[in-house]
Amino acid sequence: MIGEFNHIDEVINAGGWMKKVPGGPLPMLNYTVGAGAVLTNRNDDLVGAFIQGYIKIDKLGTYMFSVQHNDSLRLWVGDSTIYDSPFVTPDLFSPNLKVVAGQAGWHPIRIVYYEK
Repeated sequence: MIGEFNHIDEVINAGGWMKKVPGGPLPMLNYTVGAGAVLTNRNDDLVGAFIQGYIKIDKLGTYMFSVQHNDSLRLWVGDSTIYDSPFVTPDLFSPNLKVVAGQAGWHPIRIVYYEK
């Protein structure tokens, strides 16, 4: 989705995610911060993304996640929001994010992201 937003809820409320235009696979969700294309989009700014899929957790236990982002990001694992940085920000790292996996296997992951 392309647009100019100042809060992650504006991206969600814009409804572009409803068009469900899939991008390519993001096997590592690992991108270098800096100039250039954002995720699978050709644009380098004003890109909103709705990312959903699954993350494999091999055994039950407590896991720590961390995210680095430049502008807005909201992250869910399962039904729990584990990180919410809704406003436009400079590059930053999240604190450690604890996820308790009560069972091994594939767990849903959703991310709403915006690069201004």
